[in-house]
Amino acid sequence: MDIAGIILRTQDVDRLTEFWGTRVGLELTSTMPGYSFLKADNDVTLTIVSVDRPIEDDSWSEMVIWSRDVRSDYTAMADRGVPFESPLGAPIMSRDGRDMVAAHFQDPDGHYGRLSGWVDSE
Repeated sequence: MDIAGIILRTQDVDRLTEFWGTRVGLELTSTMPGYSFLKADNDVTLTIVSVDRPIEDDSWSEMVIWSRDVRSDYTAMADRGVPFESPLGAPIMSRDGRDMVAAHFQDPDGHYGRLSGWVDSE
């Protein structure tokens, strides 16, 4: 199985499109009234959809962005204004001389995101 897409609902499509496109670095592929479509390197589509009411629940969902060069992507995203809650953290797991690290953030509507990737063990 593959994940084909993720949908985020918001009252401000432009704000989330700017965040996930300009700051996080996903490619904006198209828009239409009330919708934006962004694509990741692995062709997963992020669809941002307009709703006319506030999102009131504190969701347990989290978008995971997998990086081939997590340190470089972390720096680039932070430089573009992604509000990471902490720097790349301690290894989540280790194998084959590599460590998986991650850093968490929230978009302007409170959706959770995580940048993850493998680094050489130190």
